[in-house]
Amino acid sequence: MVPKCSNIISYNGIGADKLNEIYSFFKHYKDNEDDKFVEVKGWKDIKDAYLEIEESINRYKEAT
Repeated sequence: MVPKCSNIISYNGIGADKLNEIYSFFKHYKDNEDDKFVEVKGWKDIKDAYLEIEESINRYKEAT
């Protein structure tokens, strides 16, 4: 984690301009890759992030 962000525990602690910047990055960073896209569905809290990480690790383990 970036040290200057270590005190942020919710997206509510991030200003609207920065949230829009993050949204725009994730919405467009795969635009130049064929057959790839990103769907930004919204914002969730840290416990949802940890759950997503755990689920991703489990999917990786099952696939290897």
